[in-house]
Amino acid sequence: MATDSPRMIAGVRIPVRNAEPVETWFSRLWLAMPEWWGQAAGALAMSAWLATEIPAWFGNFWTMGAWYEFADGARINLPWTRVLVDLNILLVGLAFVFRQPARIRSGQAGEVLLSLLAGWWPLLPFLLVTVVAWIDPFAAAEWKVFIQRPQMNFMQVFSGASLIILGNALDLSGYATLFRSFSVLPEARELKTTGLYRFVRHPVYLGQFISQAGVWLIFAPAHWVWWSFYVTFIVLQLWRTKREDAVLERAFGNDFREWKERTFWFV
Repeated sequence: MATDSPRMIAGVRIPVRNAEPVETWFSRLWLAMPEWWGQAAGALAMSAWLATEIPAWFGNFWTMGAWYEFADGARINLPWTRVLVDLNILLVGLAFVFRQPARIRSGQAGEVLLSLLAGWWPLLPFLLVTVVAWIDPFAAAEWKVFIQRPQMNFMQVFSGASLIILGNALDLSGYATLFRSFSVLPEARELKTTGLYRFVRHPVYLGQFISQAGVWLIFAPAHWVWWSFYVTFIVLQLWRTKREDAVLERAFGNDFREWKERTFWFV
């Protein structure tokens, strides 16, 4: 907080207010914004994502998602990988609209910014493609080649698609249970202990670990960039779960601690 420190000017003691640190200003501004602002921003972001998928759903549905092409030119398409992703996006968008007010809101600058970074992390390479395409379409095409493994055998496609489907199915179940308690930031609304939350404290993050392994460890080229990208994602999400657990414990006390004893998580 800002403090008043006296200063001598022309022999008179004048109290001078010191500048508040950036952290304090950020917290004040962030917490001053009504919750509906974050809800609207989240719902619009999810709607924008779904809008880009509509042409595929009503056009070439069976060509969406992962696919495998045999040597003779025959091709297997796995649109369910994309279907589950889009259903998760839809559910998150609805959760933003209908979620209940938070008991405890997050306001620390580092906590807010790192949580948002972790939430968007898996999409950053694909967002970069869009940005680069505006500047240099040829560079964007090269970047797409770097993101996607050029050739895969059947077992790689099957393994990657299976991980994506399993992970996104876990996410869908977790989001459905959370729904009105969903948040990107470490905030407390309601302690959920039903569904997958009976066994795992963070089933959505577990699903993301599994699905992103399919994307960055199998579908992406075998390269240290993508291995590091995936490990960084895991670290960010584990940090995020620690912050969320701390907020839930503050809000729900013994109920949270008893539930924590009955459930599994990595940290």
